[in-house]
Amino acid sequence: EYAIAIVRNLGIIRFKETSESEIRTIKRMMYPASPGKDVYLVDEEILKSFIGLDQKHGLNLGKVKVSNIDAYINMDRLLNKHFAILSISGGGKSYLTSVIIEELLIREKTSGTPAIIMIDVHGEYKYLNTTLFFFFYYFYNVFKSKFIF
Repeated sequence: EYAIAIVRNLGIIRFKETSESEIRTIKRMMYPASPGKDVYLVDEEILKSFIGLDQKHGLNLGKVKVSNIDAYINMDRLLNKHFAILSISGGGKSYLTSVIIEELLIREKTSGTPAIIMIDVHGEYKYLNTTLFFFFYYFYNVFKSKFIF
């Protein structure tokens, strides 16, 4: 019995010869899988390892597409040098910027908090200075739980 689907191969997982659960190597795909080759859905823990998400100290930027995994991006790798957020008009650049700023503002001081200097000539981020945002920021720090707002 076969199922027909559209598949996007991310990589090849080779397991240790003695175990089907211990991973030996994970390699990115450089070419498509051969027609008729068996493909499998990846386990969430393996996907987290493959993508390189930083669950402990990362900035939560949303969800990984077609999964329920939170996308935690390593702050040091993101902000270490220069980075740009590029997209077409309406592609979510301002939204992503505001998510990054919010994540930096609610970040535990022990995890490191960089200084932010922002010049907002169009007033896109003025809501970050509202009483409501700082109300959530205060309760986040008091109760240590995330709010969805």
